[in-house]
Amino acid sequence: MDQQDEKKLHTANLFSMLAELYKDPDMEFWNDFCNNKLLDQIKEELSLYGETAQWEVTDIPTEFSSLKKMYADSLGSQGVAIPVESLYKQWTADPSCTLPFAKSKGYLLGDPAMHVKFILNEFEMEIPEEYKSTPDHLAVLLELLSYFILHAPDEFTFHFMDDHFDWLEEFLLRLAETNSSPFYYQMTKMLERLLEAVRKEYIIMA
Repeated sequence: MDQQDEKKLHTANLFSMLAELYKDPDMEFWNDFCNNKLLDQIKEELSLYGETAQWEVTDIPTEFSSLKKMYADSLGSQGVAIPVESLYKQWTADPSCTLPFAKSKGYLLGDPAMHVKFILNEFEMEIPEEYKSTPDHLAVLLELLSYFILHAPDEFTFHFMDDHFDWLEEFLLRLAETNSSPFYYQMTKMLERLLEAVRKEYIIMA
């Protein structure tokens, strides 16, 4: 395995772990979070891509129950910042669609979700039952990105990043409006920076 392949493997593993951050936390993730020092891995990865900015994450959970509460208050219930791409984009760009909400935001199963479903079908991949109605959930998108980094052509991976992570800025604004711990906001800022650093690398490779 050459240096570039090792870098891709490290990056893919990190995105896979970050995907777990946006799922309802379980003890397996909590143990990984504590033992593998996720924050240190992200900062190390950013440095590998030439990003030297310092990122502060405050209110880091020290107990599993604290992480569960942070998740519920930030991501896990109605009225908070739901991490699903379709909610932050116009429902469809199809000019022939006559549904009254076609050009509105805030609806599930929009164009991004349909595109993810198409990709899953092309790669003969199954989506977990809990994400059937939200195939463009951030956790799913990050799992797919992790897979594509290792198994798809670089051009495909680059376009996937371009197509499916351009809503994070709006998601961050919604997170900032929640009366919750800053933990998920700060982690998502780090994710956004990491995605941009990796994307730039793919531009260079292209």
